[in-house]
Amino acid sequence: MSKRYVGVLSVAIAAAIGLPVWASAKGGVKHPDVKALYAKNCAGCHGAKMQGGVGPALTREGKKRTYTWLVVELKNPKSHKKNSMMPTAAAEHLSVANVKAMAAYLSKLK
Repeated sequence: MSKRYVGVLSVAIAAAIGLPVWASAKGGVKHPDVKALYAKNCAGCHGAKMQGGVGPALTREGKKRTYTWLVVELKNPKSHKKNSMMPTAAAEHLSVANVKAMAAYLSKLK
């Protein structure tokens, strides 16, 4: 099996299961920088080290929440808690790929 075939197959599988992938300028696969996304969009309320603040701590979010739950929460926080103060992904201008990347990252924090 050629390296190119394996690469194309890997991207196809990742896309099929919903992982955020897209081609970079060099032809490789590029994933969103979740740490930069967090710093820009989340740290103000959840703390620079996810320790909590106005929003709850996120350091062990994966132990409490599933990936799917997190995607829904990031897209529309009021879907789980009607009085949530967290802005929606749309309000923060986060793409679906960024939401999925952040949810995947948070779901691994255990």
